[in-house]
Amino acid sequence: MSKSRVAERINLLVLLIVVGVVALGQLQRVQLTPQVSFYIHDALIGGWVIYHLVEGGGKKLLKQMREWGRKYRRIIGAGGVIILAGYIGALLTGTLALTALLYLGRLVVYGLFGYFLWQIKLPQKKYLFPLLGGWFLMGGLAQYILVPDMTWLKPMGWDDHYGRLVGTLWDPAFIGLILVWLLLYLLEKIKINLISFSLIIITLIAILLTYSRSSFLALGVGGVVLGWQRFGEQIKKHKKRAALIVAGVGVVFAGMLAAINRGEMVSTNLLRKESIEVRLVHLQKYTFNLEPHQWLVGRGLFITTGGWDRERYPHLLDDGQSVKQTAYMGDNMFLTVLNFTGVGGLGLFVYVLVKVIKKMMREKPELLPFVAAWMAVGQFNNALLAPFVVVTFIFLPPSQRPNQVLSAKKKPI
Repeated sequence: MSKSRVAERINLLVLLIVVGVVALGQLQRVQLTPQVSFYIHDALIGGWVIYHLVEGGGKKLLKQMREWGRKYRRIIGAGGVIILAGYIGALLTGTLALTALLYLGRLVVYGLFGYFLWQIKLPQKKYLFPLLGGWFLMGGLAQYILVPDMTWLKPMGWDDHYGRLVGTLWDPAFIGLILVWLLLYLLEKIKINLISFSLIIITLIAILLTYSRSSFLALGVGGVVLGWQRFGEQIKKHKKRAALIVAGVGVVFAGMLAAINRGEMVSTNLLRKESIEVRLVHLQKYTFNLEPHQWLVGRGLFITTGGWDRERYPHLLDDGQSVKQTAYMGDNMFLTVLNFTGVGGLGLFVYVLVKVIKKMMREKPELLPFVAAWMAVGQFNNALLAPFVVVTFIFLPPSQRPNQVLSAKKKPI
């Protein structure tokens, strides 16, 4: 057997193991200390990255990094200065913590994982995302049927969800976003037949059972982008017919939401106000409560005072129990960036985001519906840097189908 064939089999085996472990969600979380924890999939991904760095990928990476350095030196330089200034400010104020550096290190490893995964020639890698999405779907349905009451997680620092599909991630917004991606994937990639139609219906039902309003918004936004990509020319020619179809789909979806709404429980009441009030409190206390220098460079990437969990779960402190220690990400992707990197970092982030979306429209338009859905959820939840969301997105395969509207041959916008 040739060396390339052996390497291909090793890659496939390790990636399949990573997919299986990622699908376990919070069940594979290892708490080393009250402040430090990690996921087993992080260790597997780190080992896989090291393997590729040693097996020749390191030289190619250095060459690519030098090219990026020449091409994007101003952006990289500005970002580096802002992050470094934030950490220096945190060091001087005594808020710099090991956990922040660990979060940053994990983000770097995820970036390398995505780089090598997209570089390797492995035909089977296009099946990794639907496999992972399918596992999340089955795990979510199993949890909803067997353990609908997840309020027992509250003493450990998690939200007390009841009667909602939260899956192995223990969070309806995150599992909802991944299920939306799975549904978009099925609509984009799979030929419609009885089996695929059944999968689409089951996935849609699972999304509804999350009772996550941000996931519903993500489904709408991602669906609109996907529909425009696939049927843009027909929509332009038959505007009235398209408007009637969209209105009909909207009415049916609204009817489905009304049918599942259970107002007697806060967790499953789609008109609940509690989550909005909590977000407003967080906004006031942790985003608009920055020190003068922090408005410029932020608190520091992934740095938090730790007060969020302590104020949210004060009863744990009375019992002398530990509180879930994680970096407070905020409930909005832009406010999270503002909190961590200040106005300077936020401006740079928006600039880079616009550039990336324009480049994606030219070169990888098939990813736009997924990014649009991600951004929709990110306006109300800390989905931007959530580890399971990031890893799942990395597994998304580029489509080989020419796009009807956003073609790579079109001029840059």
